[in-house]
Amino acid sequence: MSAVPDSPAPVDLPQSPLERLAADTLVSERGAVVLGVFDPKSAEVVAVGGDADGVPMEPERPWPTASLSKVFVAAAVLRLVDQGLIDLDAPIGDYVDFAVPPEVTARLALLHQAAIPEVDFESWTCTSDANVAEVEEAAGRAGELWAPGEHITYSNTGYMVLGRLIESVTGADPGEHMRDTIFAPLGMDSTYFYESQEGPWPWWPRPRQAAGQGMFECGVLGPTVGVDGAAITSAADMDAFYRTLFEGGLVSDSSLELMTTPASKVFGYPLGLGLAQIPVDDTGDTLAFGFGGDGGSFLTLAVFDPVASRTVVVFTTEGDTFGVVRDAYATGGGP
Repeated sequence: MSAVPDSPAPVDLPQSPLERLAADTLVSERGAVVLGVFDPKSAEVVAVGGDADGVPMEPERPWPTASLSKVFVAAAVLRLVDQGLIDLDAPIGDYVDFAVPPEVTARLALLHQAAIPEVDFESWTCTSDANVAEVEEAAGRAGELWAPGEHITYSNTGYMVLGRLIESVTGADPGEHMRDTIFAPLGMDSTYFYESQEGPWPWWPRPRQAAGQGMFECGVLGPTVGVDGAAITSAADMDAFYRTLFEGGLVSDSSLELMTTPASKVFGYPLGLGLAQIPVDDTGDTLAFGFGGDGGSFLTLAVFDPVASRTVVVFTTEGDTFGVVRDAYATGGGP
C-alpha cells in the first residue's frame, strides 16, 4: 500500500501594503483597526481585530467618530450660509431663542474662538431636553474668562451650540437635518447620530447590551445634542462626504475656501472653518484637509487631498493616527 502523501503546507496569501499596515498598527490582543484609501480609480478598505463582544471587525462596519463629527457640522452650517439663512459674523443670539453674548458668532464657534465654557457632557447618560438646556446655558456664559475671539480654546460645546443654531434656523433637530440634507442624499447609509437615530451597530469598546442604542444604551432615542462627536460613520461614507464636498456638491466654492483657509489652529494644525490642514507625507509638503477625534478608547482621523483626489481614513484603538495616515497615504490605494 502506497504511503499517503503529506497534506500541503498552508500558504500565506500575499497581503497588500494597507493590510500589512493595519496588522502592524494593531499590536495588542484586543481592539480593532480600519484603514481606507480611496482614489478616483481604486479603493481599498481593510480591517483587523474585533469588538468587545469578540465579533471580528469587517471593513464596512461603521465606527464612532468622536470629533470627526465636527466636519459634518461645519458643512451643514456653511450650506445654510450659502442659502442666506446664516451670516457667519452675525451674533448667534440673533437666530436662537436663548441668551448668547452678541460677540459670539458662528465663525468664532467654528474656529474654536467663541469662549464658550465646556459642559460636563461625559456625565450625561441619555440625552434629553435637560442636556439641551445645559448647552444653551453655557452659551450664555461665553466670554466669562476672556472675550470671544481673544484666544483659541478647543471647544466641543461651541459645536453643540452650532447644533442649536442649525435647529433654530431650519426648525429640525440638527441630526435629522444633517441626515436629510447630507447623509441620505450622498448615500451615507452607515452614518447617523447614535443619540437620536438608529443605524447599523458599530464597532464599540464595551459589550453590546440586549436592549440599547448607541453609547448610552438607553433603549430610547433623544435629541441630537452632541453634534460635536456623536456621529457614527464608515470609511466609505467618509470618502463619499469628502469627495462630494471638494467637488462642489455640498457647499459653494467660496464656502469651501473658508473651510480650507487657515484662520485658527488646533493641536498645532492650521484650521479653517471646520477643516484642518494635515501633512500626509514625511516632508510635510503634501497637505490634506480633514479632522479627527479621540474617544478615549478609540481614535479617528479622515483626510482628503484635493490634488491627488485621495481620501484616507483611519479608525483605530491604538497607534499614532497621524503617522498611520501618512503611511496609508503612501500606499496609493488599491491592493
